Amino acid sequence: MIKNLSIFKQSIDIYEVISNFVSLKKSGANYVGSCPFHSEKSGSFTVSVQKNIYHCFGCGAGGDAIDFVQKFEKLDFNEACKKIADIVGFTLEYGESSAPKIDTSLLNKSQDFFKSCLENTKKAKDYFLNRGITEESIQKWRLGFCPLSFAYTKIIEEKDIAFALSAGLVNKDSSARIYTPFSGRLIFPIHNKMGNVIAFGARILDKESSNQNAKYINSKESRFYLKKQTLYGYHLAKYAIDKTKEAIVVEGYMDAIALHQAGFKNVVATCGTALTSEQIASITKLGAKAILCFDTDVAGISATSRAIDSLIHCGIYDSEVLILQGGKDPCELIAANKIETISNAKRIPIIQYAIERLRKHYGDTIEQKNKAAVETKILLSKIKNDFIRQSYIKKASEVLGVDKKFLYIKQEINIAPKKFNECEASVVKAVVARPELIERVIDWLDYDDFLTLQDCVKNLVKDIVDAQAREIALDDSIPLPSHFGASLKAIYETSSKRKINAIKNSSLPLNEKIEKIEKIKDRILQWH
Repeated sequence: MIKNLSIFKQSIDIYEVISNFVSLKKSGANYVGSCPFHSEKSGSFTVSVQKNIYHCFGCGAGGDAIDFVQKFEKLDFNEACKKIADIVGFTLEYGESSAPKIDTSLLNKSQDFFKSCLENTKKAKDYFLNRGITEESIQKWRLGFCPLSFAYTKIIEEKDIAFALSAGLVNKDSSARIYTPFSGRLIFPIHNKMGNVIAFGARILDKESSNQNAKYINSKESRFYLKKQTLYGYHLAKYAIDKTKEAIVVEGYMDAIALHQAGFKNVVATCGTALTSEQIASITKLGAKAILCFDTDVAGISATSRAIDSLIHCGIYDSEVLILQGGKDPCELIAANKIETISNAKRIPIIQYAIERLRKHYGDTIEQKNKAAVETKILLSKIKNDFIRQSYIKKASEVLGVDKKFLYIKQEINIAPKKFNECEASVVKAVVARPELIERVIDWLDYDDFLTLQDCVKNLVKDIVDAQAREIALDDSIPLPSHFGASLKAIYETSSKRKINAIKNSSLPLNEKIEKIEKIKDRILQWH
């Protein structure tokens, strides 16, 4: 939580902020320019310094400076505040519930060191050039190389060993001497949504230059680098994803770089994990769908299947699989000058792809069809949307050559009880629809006020729409709150009663009980 948020908002000059992104001209009391959110010939984008808002009379976009930066830079609320604070020279103060400020100076220094080493190591530089990666791409993606020498560990010792250990830049051996796991490897800096380096991926150059066998390794996870939340290249691809409403998801760093170089600017890569709900949320918050483009080998097909499971679990059914022909992966195709093969590649809806894979995997005998039908039935049972599930039952019947009646999912007579409080779920549903509402939630409530959805709310504060939040968002039986403030009040009143009863039934001394109960009652006054 930003402790001095209200003071920060008062200090923002909306013209100062927006003029960093849009060319503005004075027009009476306001400023006007071309709207960055839609194509237009005449400037209908207006900024009012007096009211501290912007509005486009063409597309209807509008809001304050924070809202503008969120939309323009594709950032969450806290990230947008940080961006504006840097522009206007304001120091944000954070409370306990907010992530601590990250000191990235050592990460930036490491990135510069690796980049310099690549320029001075012909064998490493030639690897990228021979794979078809251009000099421009090497600079754009800040690619590097970590030598076998102690030059890098010397930089660490001079800077911050504790931070380097926590970020996985170095480890300690049995003699407590530090060493880097990146030794002898090509370096791929990993950036967050704002383009700040937060970790490194590393690929073995050859057996002679490394004593490790793993082809790829990543920095270990830290308080600011979580693989499940990170998409490689997102900071470069987010604008194209927002424009095309599609995100091509690949497995490897080299695939992402090569595709960007070939003109596919809306490409991101996973960071050594299966596609996660958090990564899916980063794509869908831009109104985009995922296009899976993994390797065509056994591992790639398996990764595609896991990604499809994740998408279905999140209720995302309109994604597609790109069927590559003539190469193992996108990088290989581009190196062979087969860009048109990727542009013209067939696309298959993810559920249809999964059904056809099961059909090919099991075969044509009666026993094999039975196995395929059972697996398909399990797949279809995961689809929450009735229309889509019933439509694919018909499709699966045709693909597998089995009667539809063998694919229907029997409905349970007893409806499982809700796993959450409906008032809490209503608030969560509203926050998923309008992420800015989370600020009101954390201003008025503590995490322990949520009895059934505490972890879900914690994730929403971090701009993570987890599986539970997505389930709630898709549940038509849960209404949006008619009055958001009233719903927050209802949650607090229920929580207060629960806390007071717990205190009354505790073994605390009477004076402590009275003191704690009075504090709760005092806080209740804020709602009146």
